[in-house]
Amino acid sequence: MKKGFILSDRYEIIDKIGEGGMVNVYLSKDLKENRLVTIKIIRLDFQGSQKAKRHFKFEKLAINKLNSDHIVQVYDLDRSDDIQYLVTEYVEGYDLKRYIQEHNPISTTEVISIMSQLIDAVNEAHQHGIIHRDLKPQNVLIDKNGVVKVTDFGIALIENQIPFTQTNAVVGSIHYISPEQALGKKATKQSDIYSLGIILYELLTGKVPFDGESPLNIAMKHTDEDIPSVIEQNHNVSQALENVVIKATAKKLDDRYNNVLEMKNDLLTSMNKDRIDEPKLHFISPKREIDNGETKVLNLNDLKKYKDDDYQEDNSNNNHMMLKQLSLILVLLIFLSGIFLFFNYTFFTRVSVPNVENLTLNQAKKELKDSHLLVSKVKYVYDSEVKANHVISTNPGTGTKMINHSSIALTVSSGYKKVKVDNYVGESIDIAAGRLAKLGFHVQQSYRYSTEFKSGTVLQQSIQPRTVANPQKDIITLTVSINTKTFKMANLIGMTEAEVKRYVKQNNLNAKYFYEKSSSQKAGRVYQQNPTTGLETKYGDNIEIWISKGIQNSKNLSHSVDVTLTIPFKDNGNGKNKITIFANQNGEDEKVYRTFYIKQSTKITIPYSLKAHQHAKYKVYRDGQLIMK
Repeated sequence: MKKGFILSDRYEIIDKIGEGGMVNVYLSKDLKENRLVTIKIIRLDFQGSQKAKRHFKFEKLAINKLNSDHIVQVYDLDRSDDIQYLVTEYVEGYDLKRYIQEHNPISTTEVISIMSQLIDAVNEAHQHGIIHRDLKPQNVLIDKNGVVKVTDFGIALIENQIPFTQTNAVVGSIHYISPEQALGKKATKQSDIYSLGIILYELLTGKVPFDGESPLNIAMKHTDEDIPSVIEQNHNVSQALENVVIKATAKKLDDRYNNVLEMKNDLLTSMNKDRIDEPKLHFISPKREIDNGETKVLNLNDLKKYKDDDYQEDNSNNNHMMLKQLSLILVLLIFLSGIFLFFNYTFFTRVSVPNVENLTLNQAKKELKDSHLLVSKVKYVYDSEVKANHVISTNPGTGTKMINHSSIALTVSSGYKKVKVDNYVGESIDIAAGRLAKLGFHVQQSYRYSTEFKSGTVLQQSIQPRTVANPQKDIITLTVSINTKTFKMANLIGMTEAEVKRYVKQNNLNAKYFYEKSSSQKAGRVYQQNPTTGLETKYGDNIEIWISKGIQNSKNLSHSVDVTLTIPFKDNGNGKNKITIFANQNGEDEKVYRTFYIKQSTKITIPYSLKAHQHAKYKVYRDGQLIMK
């Protein structure tokens, strides 16, 4: 597609920036939104491919469920004539594969930062039941500010959806594929964790762990061989950090992290001093080189045949000898196990599980270790009452009698769960505030006079609908309609601060308070108000109140002046005049003091707070014409 071509009368092609197996990728300008975007266009030779179209459909379907700063947004999926295209967010930078090649070696601090952002993106997907299945550096973008974004959800597995991938095939990039995927088994969230472990390995070493003469050979290394040592290739890596790689890439799902947040916590604490002497996990094999990381789909029967052929070298004699050796070992293990169990039961002291609730994870681990107990599993859950990374409970519970060195499972808080704010505009304030309170939000209310809506209707909300917010930190303000008769403003002068605030609340007014020295009122008392006493006011109006900070005699002390005007009514056929008054009430430039309507000549008093050398100024407009100055 040529530079300058405009797709669907909206997207102007700027330049070709890449190509994949079935698509060409272009940098384009969205003329409607005035922003740069990335457009993936199915190549001409694949325009009739249902597989390519489903790839686009699944990518849009998957990402539309997600809301994360670390996932590339999909803006549009459309067709122009015979051209099918996908419009996504443009990330100014390059993919992680190129970043690794150009910046290797990368500091462990930067590696942890990159992986932490990447894990946050994968966690967002997992929380919505989406398994990426093709995590690799080529599908991770990093912008000029170091912000990481995951892309290409085209072969993602969405829970309760039927993926387009055929069932008897292996899908994914062969250098990052999990053992279970390589053998054609169902991908799970732990399959993505395996791929994250391989990416972490590559960030730390500059290369992938396995390479071979064919994709089949590489796939089988994922199923058979342990990950080569990271520390042997990068001496700056701590044992705890290498252990994150080893645990994430464990062959057995039971040995792997249960979820990505567990991996993230292990990663973030891997450089802590209390983990310096951490023992090494034993999953070590020789190192390998890398290739281009192209996504492969392997036939499951070929992989099974490879496995069968690989083990045909065993003969019956070896099997017979092995059986004898295994039998002897088994008898010996049973004998030793019996002795161990006897001594364990007879001599090991029983201890009580200490109360570690509300302690940090590290504090809890230390407390349990001091009690001769071991932490075997950490489960993270959202909790509105317990702080993030603090223990909610133990299993077995506090006070349970346990044998020395028994295993304890911890449930740890991930903090408040961020929620997507609904649209409350048009709803009753009671219903809206109740729903938000249940989510944990602190709700504030402001008021606006309106004859178009019933009193108590939400007119506006400070956090826009579909915005992801944290109820623990974010305050939401709801603007509520007030539809009542007007009332005359009371005399607030001399009231205490508590009294005037009570009056403001009772009349649903929006008050702005000023605190200054006064020559007329002692500290804590109102010495000036706007609107003035007797002025017609309605619920939801903005008012200004000046409260004394104490009496002080000074030439430069602010002084109060009230200017009373009679505004003449002029019949214009509408039965009312719109009046707008500008004034320099606080000695500043003139700004709008009040806008209102009159049906007859009306007297109004404007209060001023001025320095000794300043004078009161005002301008009065009637139906847009200046009539007083």
